[in-house]
Amino acid sequence: MTFFDFPIYSIPSEKETQVIDLTHQLIVLVNDDEYGPEEKELLEKVLKAVDATIEQIQLITTKQILHYQIATSSEQRPLIIAFGIRPEQLGLQLDKRLFQIMRLPRFALLFSQDLVTLSGDVNGKRALWQALKVYFHS
Repeated sequence: MTFFDFPIYSIPSEKETQVIDLTHQLIVLVNDDEYGPEEKELLEKVLKAVDATIEQIQLITTKQILHYQIATSSEQRPLIIAFGIRPEQLGLQLDKRLFQIMRLPRFALLFSQDLVTLSGDVNGKRALWQALKVYFHS
C-alpha cells in the first residue's frame, strides 16, 4: 500500500460549514431528504423512550451535504445522535460504528442509520434502543 491509497481529507469552506452550538442535552442530526412525516413519527417514538420530546431537543436538518463544526461552551457533555450523517461531515476522522456511544471530550456521539432505513429495520431499532438505554440509564 502506498501513501496515495489513503483517502484525502478535504477541508470544507466556510460556506459548506454549519456550526452546531451545543446548547441542549440532546442534539439530533438528520438529512432533510430523509425526514418526512413517517420519519418524524419514528423520531418522536425514539425520543419518548428517553423521556424527551421534539421541543426539548436541538433538531438540525439539512438538505445538502454540509460539514458541521461542533462548538460547546458549557461543562455539560451532550449526546449527539446522527441519523444518516457521516463522521467526516462532523469534522471527525474516525470509524463509524453504528449504535455505539462514543464518549468524546466535549460530547457523546451516536451514529445511526438514516430514519428511512431505520424505520424498516427491527434489529436496528433494537440496537438503537439498547445504546440509548445504556447512555440514559447508567
